[in-house]
Amino acid sequence: MENNQLINIDKLPELLKHDYTFIDLRDSLQFNKVHLQKFINIPYENFINNPPHLSKNKPIYLICYSGKRSLELAKQLTMQGYDAYSFNGGFYAIEHPINNQLY
Repeated sequence: MENNQLINIDKLPELLKHDYTFIDLRDSLQFNKVHLQKFINIPYENFINNPPHLSKNKPIYLICYSGKRSLELAKQLTMQGYDAYSFNGGFYAIEHPINNQLY
């Protein structure tokens, strides 16, 4: 089964050049330790319990630690008419020294 909401992490540097919505779903402690430029922190539980007002006019890129929750949420948002995506492997996939330029 193909996941149209799944984006390879290597696309991130190019995506960050655009005015898209970037949301980090990790808890605030993890986010405050290290996060990606342009990403806002809305912990997953907060997002589910009190969904933010998001524009349907631009893509939404979600990231969590493993990629599982962000993919689940991207699928839900897509069913609601949003253009939502999740990064394959989540934050874990970019926590390697060769990718420090993303921080």
